[in-house]
Amino acid sequence: MADTIREFLLALGFDVDERGLKRFEGAVDKATVPVVALGKAAVFTATAVGAMVTTVARQMEDLYYASQRTHATAESLQAVGYAAQQVGLQAGQGKDMLEGLARAMRTNPGTEGLLNAYGIQTRQANGQLRDLSGTLNDLLPVLAKMPRYQAIAIAPRLGIDPETLNRVLDNLPAYLKAQEEGRRILGQFGVDSEKLAEQSKDFDNALGGLMARFSALAQRVAQDWLPVAKQVVDYANAAADAFARWYTSLDDTGRKAVDVGVAVGAAWGGWKLLGGLRNLLGGGGAASASGSGLLGGLLRRLPVIGTAAAVMAPSEANAGEDDEVRKFKANPRAYGVDADPAPPISSPSDMQATGQKVTQYFIQQGWTKEQAAAIAGALQGESNFDPKAYNPEGGGQGAHGIAQWRGPRIEEFERMYGKKLRDASLDEQLAYVQHEMTSGNERAAGALLRGATTLQRAADVVTRHYERGGLDDIPRRLGYSQHWLSQVRPETATQAAQGGAGPVTVNQTVKTTVNGATDPAATGRAIGQAQERATGDLVRNLSAIVR
Repeated sequence: MADTIREFLLALGFDVDERGLKRFEGAVDKATVPVVALGKAAVFTATAVGAMVTTVARQMEDLYYASQRTHATAESLQAVGYAAQQVGLQAGQGKDMLEGLARAMRTNPGTEGLLNAYGIQTRQANGQLRDLSGTLNDLLPVLAKMPRYQAIAIAPRLGIDPETLNRVLDNLPAYLKAQEEGRRILGQFGVDSEKLAEQSKDFDNALGGLMARFSALAQRVAQDWLPVAKQVVDYANAAADAFARWYTSLDDTGRKAVDVGVAVGAAWGGWKLLGGLRNLLGGGGAASASGSGLLGGLLRRLPVIGTAAAVMAPSEANAGEDDEVRKFKANPRAYGVDADPAPPISSPSDMQATGQKVTQYFIQQGWTKEQAAAIAGALQGESNFDPKAYNPEGGGQGAHGIAQWRGPRIEEFERMYGKKLRDASLDEQLAYVQHEMTSGNERAAGALLRGATTLQRAADVVTRHYERGGLDDIPRRLGYSQHWLSQVRPETATQAAQGGAGPVTVNQTVKTTVNGATDPAATGRAIGQAQERATGDLVRNLSAIVR
């Protein structure tokens, strides 16, 4: 650096001595250090702010659509979420109470009548629904005055989780007070929740448009490049076929000579490759050791021309997809895949419980135990049963959920359920898998699966036809499927084989006689309470024999 500075100063016409040059360099160094530190801090701050803005936008976009579904303002949804946290719940559980009540009012006309019977006003003077958070806040004190078992029995009819309701009723004054505190905090910082929610929706839509454009660009590049790539692959295939014909025409001595020559050439090429990697990474013994491991892994996974030529697919490999599958099963190593399927997994307790739940769910939907285990094995291979699983390289907007859905399949889910796939529970996603294979766009895969009578065939169908996986995905998923098949309880399989225990219909006739009533509203409330008591008694009496 000293020579560079000296040359620069001399070019400007200055006389430079050694002592003056050192003083100048020291001043430059002192000025440079804080400037570089400031630059680093600015980059870090900008990155953190960008991540925070994106996170807030994603959360507020969800509130925008939840507000439309629930007829509650975004501010009300935030206040309810804050209040839920203050009484030991999660913010999402507070929002779920409003979502459930809104769903019950949409799907069951009697729900609004029941609320009115309890003296709760659900609409404004102009006939429009009130902010649903106000309706819920009026309902909670009414439920708190009831015997707790009666309030818990009513909760499902109102779309509210009984355990969530129980926690809120235990802490009702604190819950209502916390809502007001949440609104005050938002106001204190000048947050306009409605405006922010709409801006977040617009931001996410614009971001989606950007991702769609990048995806279209990638598709255009592929469109222009793939014809050339196909010609290269066709040439390579022809060369490989020609080599295979020549190689198999040799006698044993000739083949051994070729094998030795190719093996030596491959080893030399691999050593040169490792040398290049070592130089690129800075050299050293550790790099060399890891490189050797890499070469060993590559040689185990990739067929080497020469030694592996004897197990290359013969010329009749194009006879059809099923022939190719049979060859793969007979000799997986020819495809660079370990011959033995993955051993039975040794999972944590939560993975074990979830896998059993998934398998039993599909058995209860009418699949055989082999078919259900194959579905479970495929889903574990895709996501480890994580409904929040996300792969950004899944094409376009990425792959999401337990089945790693993409594109139109995600859009179909969101159209059906009215929510983002990333917000869906495991149960909802399992139901969507069942829908796709029985009445949705994957009915063809479902029909093939119905015809599968062995676990191996079922795993092959689910992997290749439902999940669009490759041949190299089958062995490991088959290992998972074998594990889940071994976990099927005999009574579960027997019940499925017999078509289940069959539905039970319970009919109850309730006759209510009203004498001398003069107040219609009070009469309606009394009748509603009598009906609820009768229903509660029926449920309580049957609970010991119905499971």
